[in-house]
Amino acid sequence: MAANPKTPAREAWTADGSDLKSNPEFDRVFERFYSLDERRRVTREDYKSYVRDSWRQLYEACRALHIPGTDLPSEQLFNNDTLPTYVDHSCGSKEFLYGKGSRPGILSLKSRLGAPLLVEEEKGIRDASKKRVAGQSSKGAKRARTSGGYSLTIVNATADIEDVLRDSHFLSVRDPEVPRPDAERLVTPTVGNRKQILAAYRGELRSIADAIYNRKFKKPLNKANLPSTSKERKAWLQLADSEIKTARASVHFHLGDAGSPAKAKQLRLAAYRLKLSRALYMVGLLSGEPAASATEVQDALRERLEDWILHEQAWNAGDRHLQMRAGLTQDTFDQLQYNIAERDANISKWRDLQNELGGTAPTGTDTDSASPSTDTPILTEEQIKNGKAILNDIMFPTIRYRSTYREHQKIARERLTGQPIPEWTYKPVVNPFLAGGPPGWETLPTGTCWERLQLMWVMTSWRVYQLRELEP
Repeated sequence: MAANPKTPAREAWTADGSDLKSNPEFDRVFERFYSLDERRRVTREDYKSYVRDSWRQLYEACRALHIPGTDLPSEQLFNNDTLPTYVDHSCGSKEFLYGKGSRPGILSLKSRLGAPLLVEEEKGIRDASKKRVAGQSSKGAKRARTSGGYSLTIVNATADIEDVLRDSHFLSVRDPEVPRPDAERLVTPTVGNRKQILAAYRGELRSIADAIYNRKFKKPLNKANLPSTSKERKAWLQLADSEIKTARASVHFHLGDAGSPAKAKQLRLAAYRLKLSRALYMVGLLSGEPAASATEVQDALRERLEDWILHEQAWNAGDRHLQMRAGLTQDTFDQLQYNIAERDANISKWRDLQNELGGTAPTGTDTDSASPSTDTPILTEEQIKNGKAILNDIMFPTIRYRSTYREHQKIARERLTGQPIPEWTYKPVVNPFLAGGPPGWETLPTGTCWERLQLMWVMTSWRVYQLRELEP
């Protein structure tokens, strides 16, 4: 081992440095932290309170273990150069452990908390700090194609968005059929979903479409709202990639457990969010001048297939659960079985296309190809601004009360002077914690004291990081 005898917290670790010295107080703090997910969270203030209490429990854990709290999650999570890799890379991956470029991994944190690292662990950190994504071809490309004819243009990418939004238009099963984009525009179409399900989910589908398509991407079917330069495209891809990662993690989380109508619904909604986010990514990638590189487009085509596969798997899982319902008519059962078979056929074809493109895309684990092909983190300027503002509100909550007091003063003055009082409108809040944690968070072990603290640190950091999704 390569120990650091000068680290102030070294005495908090066991003699061989393999674990932290536990104590009953830390165990009690960990139990309180674990119980935070049992709380009901609906409003924006609920979400902020959830993050605040998570941070406080982590702080108490550090005090109980006699380790420094100087590295507690804070504004470094809203800096593209210091964003820890353990908030957006798969738990257990090389990036999660060693970091990437200037971004620290979990082993760097462990070292700062006083733990001696193995020689190979220190080497892994050094190698990761030098790592950069290989340079891309300078030749632009508006289309990539496999030998099987799989390619995509801006027209096809736009059709994908139209197809996804179509699913949110059904008020009831009696509504007339809304035609999908024609076969010439729609490339590798997913199997059409039953109107009964789409009508039942309409409110949630519209909410997802409003949050992502309308508010985050400003209705990009209007060409004027698409990126026109490489800089605008880069910001667009960063935002879309963030949405894709969140949706992928949610699909993987629910995919193995669609055993009730409520769970099947959550899985299908996550798949809808994933398909919409990927469609928006593709339309942004194929916009702007100079064009994206051929390698970027090819990587995105492969990842698009993976997300389409996840979409089909999610709907198949929901349909298989539905087939087990008592009282299901034979016609409905047969239709579900037909849809399942069609989706399985799609998955098989798309796997072949992926192989033509040079391998498979991520299936829940992050690799370099899961992000845009430049070594830029995923935070946009707006997300940085939002995250810092809400974090400041959480750490200094009295500011919020002053703001509320001023609002009440304004209403009182308007009543006294007879002026019209602005109508209060309810704005639905998108839950930024649906994924539960970073990709693969369920696999984090809790057997040792360090593993339990690691879980608290990773989850609290991820929760703080998710504040970027709330409106300040």
